[in-house]
Amino acid sequence: MDGLKWLVDNHHKALSVTEYADDYRYAAAFALAFPCLRYILNKTMYEPLGKRFMFRGKKGKLLPGSDSAKRMSKWTESCWKMTVYSSFSLLGLIVSWNKPWLNDTRYFWRGCTDFPCNHPSSRDLRWLYSVSMGFYIYSIPSLFLWEIRRKDFLEQIAHHFVTLFLIVYSHYVNFMRVGGMVMLLHDLCDIWLEFAKLGNYANNEMLSTALFVVFLVVWIAMRIVYFPFWIIRSTLFEVLSEVHAIVPHVPREPHYTLFNGLLIVLLALHLYWTVLIIKVVLGKLRSGRTEDVRED
Repeated sequence: MDGLKWLVDNHHKALSVTEYADDYRYAAAFALAFPCLRYILNKTMYEPLGKRFMFRGKKGKLLPGSDSAKRMSKWTESCWKMTVYSSFSLLGLIVSWNKPWLNDTRYFWRGCTDFPCNHPSSRDLRWLYSVSMGFYIYSIPSLFLWEIRRKDFLEQIAHHFVTLFLIVYSHYVNFMRVGGMVMLLHDLCDIWLEFAKLGNYANNEMLSTALFVVFLVVWIAMRIVYFPFWIIRSTLFEVLSEVHAIVPHVPREPHYTLFNGLLIVLLALHLYWTVLIIKVVLGKLRSGRTEDVRED
């Protein structure tokens, strides 16, 4: 509890009160804007594209509850997610491209001599945080109200809550360097998953299979290799050598256990979804079709 009290008392060392308020204000604005943007894109882009590629341009309304309407819902959902993850990946790459921690994870912590970390936070990184925070604020109610319910619904809820808490917490204690990389490696994977699903919905098995192979390679590289062996290794060990060994007066708790605990929960979810991905691969080898095993 002493560490928690110290952390609250010293939070102003990371960002000013005005900067915190600005970032959260922008996040709230993005959270309100996302459903409006999704609705507009559904009507103007995603549904017309779905009719063209899934139904070969057939005219007429889709009957609510019909198989065609369900396919269209899946199509528009994947179009939206691919748009978001592509945009976030591009933003994340722009933010991280010239930063030293892209190549050396020790720079997540260098210059940090206190907690919250007192190294400078760039405006572009804070923008990435605001838009990502807004997206996950929007995404949690969207899971209940808008998204298609799948077999891993509870895991999706857990993932979204853990991710949102990690974003807010890492922003509060200025762990934004490592947090930005965590968001980037997640978004880079999800682009290819949604693209592969679009190929499947459009009955283009060759395209869907090729994209799924790309997704599988990126998933393993980013979430099963880079995330635990670079990111979590840094948050578990490098922070101790780069900060705590140099400035021993800085309290390790609660940030060390809380932040690493949540990252490990994310890793556990990654491993769970990896099992599902392996089932998709086995199903593809048996039937020749790439099917999402989470679908009912």
